[in-house]
Amino acid sequence: MLLAAMFFGHFGYEISATVQNLGLSLFIVAVGLQAGPRFFRMLRTSGIIFGIIALFIVLIASITTVAVANFFSLSPALSIGLMTGVLTSTPGLAAALQATNDPLASVG
Repeated sequence: MLLAAMFFGHFGYEISATVQNLGLSLFIVAVGLQAGPRFFRMLRTSGIIFGIIALFIVLIASITTVAVANFFSLSPALSIGLMTGVLTSTPGLAAALQATNDPLASVG
């Protein structure tokens, strides 16, 4: 799907924002339905440890993003796009696109 989207995007085909948001929502729901039961089972057994690890990862990623963005003089939208890409966070990318109103975030 990614290669097909890149191919058609190269030739200027565009999909409406409504369809894009619907596809993103369906993707997030599908991932949630698949991971949900295991998530709550693990949360009961070792939730505190995973919470601390998650906060540590986000903190380190944020510090690294700011450092790299300053070192290479990257735009904020591109920097946020890089961070969400590294963390493979689709909801983060959607939030970055909405907050920056810059398609450069998706390039990152």
